[in-house]
Amino acid sequence: MFRLPRVCAQMAIRHSSSASGRTRKFDRMIQELKIKPSIATVCFSGNLWEKLLSIHNAGFQGVELTPSDVAEIEYLPDIYDYCVDLDLKVTALQPFRDLGGWNCNEEFYAKIDELKKFFIIMNQLCTNMLIIGANTLPHPSDDMNIIVDQFRTASRLAANRGIKLAYESVSWATNVHTLEKLCEIVEKVDEPNFGICIDSFHINMHRPTIEKLNILKEKLFSVQLCDAPNLKLTDLAYFAKHYRVLPFQGNFPSLIEDLKVVHDTGYDGYLTLEIFNQTMVDSHKNRAVAEDAMRSLIYLQGSYSDRYLNTNYFPPVKVDAISLGHSYGSAGSIRLYDMKNLAIVTQQVDDLRTNMINMSYENRMDNQEIVLSNQAHSSSYITQAIVEVQDMFQYNRLVLFLRTCFKMDPIPHPLNRYNDINLPRTQAFGYESGGLTVVINVINYDLNSFN
Repeated sequence: MFRLPRVCAQMAIRHSSSASGRTRKFDRMIQELKIKPSIATVCFSGNLWEKLLSIHNAGFQGVELTPSDVAEIEYLPDIYDYCVDLDLKVTALQPFRDLGGWNCNEEFYAKIDELKKFFIIMNQLCTNMLIIGANTLPHPSDDMNIIVDQFRTASRLAANRGIKLAYESVSWATNVHTLEKLCEIVEKVDEPNFGICIDSFHINMHRPTIEKLNILKEKLFSVQLCDAPNLKLTDLAYFAKHYRVLPFQGNFPSLIEDLKVVHDTGYDGYLTLEIFNQTMVDSHKNRAVAEDAMRSLIYLQGSYSDRYLNTNYFPPVKVDAISLGHSYGSAGSIRLYDMKNLAIVTQQVDDLRTNMINMSYENRMDNQEIVLSNQAHSSSYITQAIVEVQDMFQYNRLVLFLRTCFKMDPIPHPLNRYNDINLPRTQAFGYESGGLTVVINVINYDLNSFN
């Protein structure tokens, strides 16, 4: 365990701000969209101080901490002080596991003793929100009266300390794995500080009709957002802990519609990204992770605004082709190792520029990595690009760019390849009506059919 002296913290912040002021490039869109962006530390590598600084630099206003975060710190008020310096609020501590549904009173009160220790930690972090995960132990009670009584006891204990409990359904939980049942429990507990945490992953594993859950208007305490690919995995716990991705990097079908349900409740709290993905952590690229996370949240909120509030943050575009600016020959396909030094051919140049600016990719245009044009070089008109990437982290980064700026979607293609759990190894992106196709291939994955 270690401490970060306050003077060192302030020096780190000043150095970061002066050396990379451009990392606050998201502030304009955050303000225009009126979002309160938050992110969980599970998305990042390194020690807690490094994580918090990366979160601050990308413009996040809140952070969710875990017990493992606080376990590495000798003096917990240091965390709060550093967050104050970074203009970050600790939005929640999470998770507290397996609280409701104990068959034995002795075991339940042992759990309550553990809960009290969490309250002490929360007091030192100056946060009043604890996220409670549904019970995942092998044989909890499914007696509604027992579950409700135990949560009511915990809620009243928390209320004496000014703490809210946000109850989260867990898709592999053994007694409460659907949002419908969780809402029923919250309604029966009927304590003002006992509410609901909704999580994109668990909602999409057991697709409820959340728009019909009227209790959300009164009891929605916390919102956690993510996406995920369509995998052939029945072990939902393993799936959730390894393969979540940022919104629009996966295949969840109704992210924007779900956000509308959240906004329709009148919820005005933080929108928190919670992404369990080992390739993201193993990349050791906290800045890239934080910036892409903010991009995904901006695109989600902006797309909601465009669809339901008649704004135009991310207008539709179609990319027709790419041009290299020099003769490549008559073939319509090329293999690339990055999306640089390209002319992007589209008839909606202004709209594509708008997308790239609002997603804070404008440096790619400023540095001439990408030039937007409505005409291709006469001898270089390429309608298929196969882009090689090193790993799934780089794959997901490129997917976010293609889907948000170029407005591409995954499409059927002869080169598409997936592993035994259906994780993409080669995936084509494009449009139903033709135009440019970009095939992303994770490097070293054999593409025998390419010539």
